Amino acid sequence: MVRTADRLQRTASWVEQYDGGLDAIRAVVLDDSLGIADELDAAMSAHVASYRDEWAATLADPAKLAQFVSFINDPDSPDPSLAYVSERGQRRPATGDERAVLVAGPTLEVRG
Repeated sequence: MVRTADRLQRTASWVEQYDGGLDAIRAVVLDDSLGIADELDAAMSAHVASYRDEWAATLADPAKLAQFVSFINDPDSPDPSLAYVSERGQRRPATGDERAVLVAGPTLEVRG
């Protein structure tokens, strides 16, 4: 299936454009109508066997991990040009417009 999609094409638009639509896809996946199930199983097995988690490898390699500090000469100092806001209970980078009004962080102290 991935072989018939455009690069980075969303699944929903691919299904809409696939000849025969969802019924044809169902026949390929469940009924092996193209006779490619063994080939796809072998490709999946090869992928699983060779899979490497790049982020875990980076965390395990001090030299690579050192590239993710704000400043090489002072790794304990945060980059002052980075700004974050809270959205749905999670921290995310602030957009340019949000940076312009971000004065004291994502929350302000309220004094009564």
